[in-house]
Amino acid sequence: MKYLYIILVFIFFVQCKNKEIKSKSEIDSKKEIIEQSSIDTLDKAKDILGKKNDTLSKTLYKNGMIKDLILAKDSLGSKELHLSFYENKNLKYKGLQGNISNKEISTGTSLETWFYYDFNKNLDSTIYYNNSVYGKDFIEKKRFYKNGTIKSIERYNNYILYENELDSIGEWKYYNKEGKLIKSKKYSGRK
Repeated sequence: MKYLYIILVFIFFVQCKNKEIKSKSEIDSKKEIIEQSSIDTLDKAKDILGKKNDTLSKTLYKNGMIKDLILAKDSLGSKELHLSFYENKNLKYKGLQGNISNKEISTGTSLETWFYYDFNKNLDSTIYYNNSVYGKDFIEKKRFYKNGTIKSIERYNNYILYENELDSIGEWKYYNKEGKLIKSKKYSGRK
């Protein structure tokens, strides 16, 4: 019985490996990537895909559509452009990751502004990463109503960059659907 179990496990791994190799060869075509994810945001990335095969990572939904794509980039000090898609081919989020260096750190982290969209291509939120020196670094989250007007602006210490506790800082603002400021609250933060 023990040997039967070992043989079954071995066969399972061999079959999975064969499927993985087949899938990898099927998705390596840049043309196929563009055709399967032909949405506005990815269309703008056609130039990147056309110049060289700079795809670092791809994952697919069961139906074969692209779920996540990581491309090599070399602008703004970033190393990677991250794109994620819904099954309907609409963009879910996009953002840059790379290395930042200053007096206290040098690490791979999120850079600049990340954009998050709902299933119907509406901008849902943005997250801006200011990776300055400790004490001046922050993360700013903006949320939006379906009509595109700002819903809220929240600011935190950059708890991701320095792996410390989440801390609300600065002035948080809340708006109604017409874009009128309805509430603000100040946080001292940085305890």
